[in-house]
Amino acid sequence: MNPSYDWGPVPPKLPRGAIAEVTEVLLPIHLWRAPVTKVVPQGLSTVEQFVIEAALDLGDITVTDVAEVTGLPPELAARITARVAAVGVLAPIPGTEAPPAGPVYQPVSPAAEQALAKAALHEFHRAHLTFMYLPRTDELLAFEGGEGGPGAPLVHRLASAYHAPMPAGVAGADSAEFLNARISAGTVLGLPDWVHAAEPDESRLPETCPAYRCRGHLKADQGAVLQLVDANKSRRTQQVGFAKVAVGLSGWLASLAGSLDGAFAGWGTPSLSPQRLTPDGGGWSFSLTDELARAVLDADLPLTRPLGLSIRDEEAVLSVGVRLMPADDGARATFALDRAVGVVLAVPLEQLHTAALAAAMAAAVTDYDVAPTTDEVRAELWHRRQFFRLYALRAADDFAYD
Repeated sequence: MNPSYDWGPVPPKLPRGAIAEVTEVLLPIHLWRAPVTKVVPQGLSTVEQFVIEAALDLGDITVTDVAEVTGLPPELAARITARVAAVGVLAPIPGTEAPPAGPVYQPVSPAAEQALAKAALHEFHRAHLTFMYLPRTDELLAFEGGEGGPGAPLVHRLASAYHAPMPAGVAGADSAEFLNARISAGTVLGLPDWVHAAEPDESRLPETCPAYRCRGHLKADQGAVLQLVDANKSRRTQQVGFAKVAVGLSGWLASLAGSLDGAFAGWGTPSLSPQRLTPDGGGWSFSLTDELARAVLDADLPLTRPLGLSIRDEEAVLSVGVRLMPADDGARATFALDRAVGVVLAVPLEQLHTAALAAAMAAAVTDYDVAPTTDEVRAELWHRRQFFRLYALRAADDFAYD
């Protein structure tokens, strides 16, 4: 869907460094807790290292072998060997479990080689982690809840706007399989490095998820700075900490904020590319022909003051600041006329006289190097239905009886 546009006489009020106001975003969010396997590395002891090296060199090993070589009591040798086997570095050969020698262990490759290379055994424990899926940008985030990182949004405290469908291929998918595919691909944003895999729990992703209202602004260096807004009580908000991590979300909004080529389609110009006013994206400018400049004036919009431009699609409304520039000599004259009329309109009615008209002419020359005539200014005031101001400017001529 192509965006639609609405022009306003006033640009959005933005904080320093912001490039666009996020008036509203409808953001579907699925948030849930899932069991995961946590990897806990433990340092490799000298005896454990010997057990692994011996198993690799000899092809198999028993508790009796360990006890004889190390001089450890058989009970302690058995516990050490069992621990190495418990983390998947050794595996008992089936049918060798009978006492007194106990099981015969073989090394498990590549786990045995990796344990020696890293000088550590990896224990696996069950833990739980909060995940958040953003259907709009197909982003999956994980929240550990530790200090310094973004916390999961407390969406249960806010009323959602509606329920949005989950994407095909995601709706109804097995949760653990969905998570493990993303974990294997390395696409889970904020995933702690201790997560080994998601554990099966027979849960499935829902067919729909709540969509929440958001508002805020876009910054050139920080991306989206957003708040979740309660659908029933707009004053109830919650800061969105995950927007800095969800780069796809910020990228989508930034792309929409820069989709301005069709902004003049309503005036018969299907495509007109803007220019950035500053390298960091702080506003845009359009160069207008005389015909297009006159069309803007006829829509009761000023040519010579900053304007606001809203960009709207099905899920978001953003607003940016825009300045208009003349593209040719005819447009420069139209801009100069608008500048002169703007000066006249800024003077209180009781203070209007011919000196104000002279000041208006001077301002037009200063800004555009073109001086509109007195008759052109008066005609434009009449066109804008500023009759009292026109009468005030004409008073010296109309009532000069001497």
